[in-house]
Amino acid sequence: MIFKDLIAYLEDTENISVSLKDYYHAFNYNHDTFTAILNEGLKAKILLHKRGTGYNGLFYISLCRNENCLNSAYGMLKTHPAFIIDGQIKTFKTKNIVHDSNYPLILCNTFLPFRGSSYDDEYQCFLKIAPEKIKAIRYELNSVIDNRKEFQSKLLILQNIMQDLEMLKKNIPVIDMERQKEFNRDKVLALKLTK
Repeated sequence: MIFKDLIAYLEDTENISVSLKDYYHAFNYNHDTFTAILNEGLKAKILLHKRGTGYNGLFYISLCRNENCLNSAYGMLKTHPAFIIDGQIKTFKTKNIVHDSNYPLILCNTFLPFRGSSYDDEYQCFLKIAPEKIKAIRYELNSVIDNRKEFQSKLLILQNIMQDLEMLKKNIPVIDMERQKEFNRDKVLALKLTK
């Protein structure tokens, strides 16, 4: 299929490996939020003066690892773009509250390190992750190769991500995890895409 050929063209030939100890933080692309994260790091909602839904709690930032487990946040978020975070940061492993009905849920939304989740591979980091801890960005195009409109939309987002990285002079690789290849920034930016 032509989309597979295009993906192969946009990627460098060298294989990239990511440590199994690294963390992932999924996101929905938005220019302002993305550039703020690249400049200031990932922040818990209390530092952003926000409440509501998303991938962060009031005091903690939600992360996951690529672990082989039954209830996998990584598996569920595999098709979402994600920041790949250095595995050396301090995190708290969440307790699967579905399997442990005695877990003190009343403490889960406090600043205390009692973290609950319905996933077995979720970790949480207190308040902030510095921007220099972002090692790479995971981006996936393969799941939409059978849908031209979705493929074009995801390709446009990839190009926007690359433009933001270029504008901020950030040398952060964008990786296709399924193929273990880095997207070539120059080739992606050279595409003539329309919205």
